[in-house]
Amino acid sequence: MKDYKYRPLDGLLVIKKEEISNADILSVVTYSEEKIKSSPSGRVTQLALLFYCLKILKDTGIPFYVKGGIIQHFYLKEECRPTYDLDIIIPSDSDILIKELEERLNALHDTLSFVVKKYRKNPPHEGYFYETFNAEITIKNGEQDFSKMSIDGIINPSIFNSISPLEYEIPEIIAPNLTFKGVPIEYVLAEKITAITNELARPYKHLVDVYSLIKLDINIPLLKKYLQMILDNDNEVRSKLNNELTHYVYQIKEDKEFVGSYLFTALQAGYVVSLKEMIDTVNKWLTNNIEK
Repeated sequence: MKDYKYRPLDGLLVIKKEEISNADILSVVTYSEEKIKSSPSGRVTQLALLFYCLKILKDTGIPFYVKGGIIQHFYLKEECRPTYDLDIIIPSDSDILIKELEERLNALHDTLSFVVKKYRKNPPHEGYFYETFNAEITIKNGEQDFSKMSIDGIINPSIFNSISPLEYEIPEIIAPNLTFKGVPIEYVLAEKITAITNELARPYKHLVDVYSLIKLDINIPLLKKYLQMILDNDNEVRSKLNNELTHYVYQIKEDKEFVGSYLFTALQAGYVVSLKEMIDTVNKWLTNNIEK
């Protein structure tokens, strides 16, 4: 097998179901991790568990599009940071989705059990201009905790209905011949460009991801469409909060506040560049492609 330790998704996608036929999910993730030998260790296991949960979520029949880290794995290869959450967008109340998911998880008869421990919703507010929800899931092997994940989502029918989703493949070893609907990479990039250029404090991970994503062959008109869509939503919420409306200048400002560790996040994606160099590179790309 090729060296996929820094490309866990590519490794998962080439493993054939017949290599470990009729296996329970614990055997699947153990086999996959040992075969791919991901770096850091456990990355394949976490990604496989996210796809397994995604398969169960798809079984609910309730519409959703995947966005965020899983989508980035299909495009960024070695430069993709590890993914620990399932990010989605839905058009309607998350209560129904989580209830249906929980029922299916409770009905599973497998070596691993998935338990929804916490679930909460938040309305749009000063720090985030979307209605959001989060479900924390504990994965247990018998009585022992095996892993954790969360489902993080936004509820926005207008944006959901304006996205033209793509079909992405669930690895055969998890679910043969099964796909899921996910956003185009241009929507992922639009969310992250907004995060690094708006007035709100945001994690360094968005900057690092933009630095990676702008190396791709991006459909600029589609990206601009999604940027405008997000701006319209943000200004609608700003108006309801009695905040001043804005027209973004898509540049990272000198006083932009980031949170977390830049060095750790950059190293996750395999970069050894200064913060200034990364910001300058991103700003130059934004000037040439969005602000011109």
